[in-house]
Amino acid sequence: MNQAPRLSEAVRTALDEHLIEWVLRTPLLVEEVFDSLPDVLFYIKDSDGRYLWVNATLVERSGLGLRDDVIGKTADQIFTRQFKSATQLTPAQYRTTHRATVSAAS
Repeated sequence: MNQAPRLSEAVRTALDEHLIEWVLRTPLLVEEVFDSLPDVLFYIKDSDGRYLWVNATLVERSGLGLRDDVIGKTADQIFTRQFKSATQLTPAQYRTTHRATVSAAS
């Protein structure tokens, strides 16, 4: 059985950056797609862990009511310890990536 070739770190980084650029260039499409998935948390964070974009499910689970109320905050500021781990990278992970994060969790 043939395995797919492993991607180099440089290729993975380029793909991550391309995905982030695409998401930021097509916000209405991204909103429509990810807001329609009720059991998926989708978000983009900056390198300090602040939310840059979140889907409707994350807004609902935050209890804050509006997307703008979540943007700019960190998981620590919004969620209880039990739920926070699904939406938070460790400080060591941020230090090693030094880039914004796109993630989806259910």
